[in-house]
Amino acid sequence: LNSFAGENVVAQITAAGKTKLIADAVRDVIYYGNQGSLWEAYAAIEKIAITPEMAPFLTETRKQEFKNKLLELISSM
Repeated sequence: LNSFAGENVVAQITAAGKTKLIADAVRDVIYYGNQGSLWEAYAAIEKIAITPEMAPFLTETRKQEFKNKLLELISSM
């Protein structure tokens, strides 16, 4: 979660006016991730509907990469 946010800051998400859009889209992912409920976080990722306005901060590719990282974390536990 922290690397996703960090990458968006570096990509100037605030200057692009997309912070609220992306934060709202990933709200449940962050909530469940912070609670340690990784399968719920994974399910929340699945539910995110990517729109063209989200690019480059949230894309289908980034969504899949995040899902893969989360599965790696889950399998290492």
